Amino acid sequence: MGNISTSISTSASVNQKMAKMRAVKLPIMKRKPSDSRDHAMF
Repeated sequence: MGNISTSISTSASVNQKMAKMRAVKLPIMKRKPSDSRDHAMF
């Protein structure tokens, strides 16, 4: 039981980290095309 609970908690923490990384990466990915367009305009 202890091993199962620890594995679940670790997987949950990993999922939270992945969610945070996605939250940070998504806006950056969305900005890149707009930035390239801005540079092309100049």
